[in-house]
Amino acid sequence: MRRCTENIVLGLTGIFMFTALANESSASNIDVFVCDAGDIGYEILMNAATPEYVTVNVSVSEMMDQSLAREFDLSQVQTSSGFGYSTPDGVSFFGKGTQGVLEILGDRLECELLKPSFQSSATTNHNEAGELIQRSGRSLGGSLRDGPGTNFSKLGSLAFGDTIVIVRNTNIVFDGYDWFEINYMGRTAYQWGGIMCVDGPLLPGIYQTCTEAFR
Repeated sequence: MRRCTENIVLGLTGIFMFTALANESSASNIDVFVCDAGDIGYEILMNAATPEYVTVNVSVSEMMDQSLAREFDLSQVQTSSGFGYSTPDGVSFFGKGTQGVLEILGDRLECELLKPSFQSSATTNHNEAGELIQRSGRSLGGSLRDGPGTNFSKLGSLAFGDTIVIVRNTNIVFDGYDWFEINYMGRTAYQWGGIMCVDGPLLPGIYQTCTEAFR
């Protein structure tokens, strides 16, 4: 009986470990495309674990109607090369490699894959979790959360170029970039470093400097 119990425990432990590794692997295979449309920003999440669809996050500036911010999926469609996704109402996202085109509401927007290569040049200003940074930067569009992860509730969204204060690095890594506590117009929230830039020297865990992003 004891041996049987031990085998059950070991079996369950193996299942939990496999599930954790699968979740970790899934999180590391997410590509993020950013499409700039002025006061409206589009962020497209392409997960290698779920190739049958992509998720589109729509963000708007603080001055716009926040009900325009939303999240929806595009279904995969056949293409001769590259990738393609669309909805029955005419929204589509097609591309190849690091470039894509989003067609939505009569607009044709060029989109670019956020590349992790910029992070490799970050060699200064590393902060332990909880240590204040207090650096100015900008959002490249996307959701604000009430905690450091996509599992936390969405508080709102920022548009491409919205000015923020980067308060501290949580040192929680997702797909090659860290989650940061930020301040936007007096409000505290969290945003992923893969859709942020920082003024001055590059910080580890952030996509790039604002000089690179807005040159």
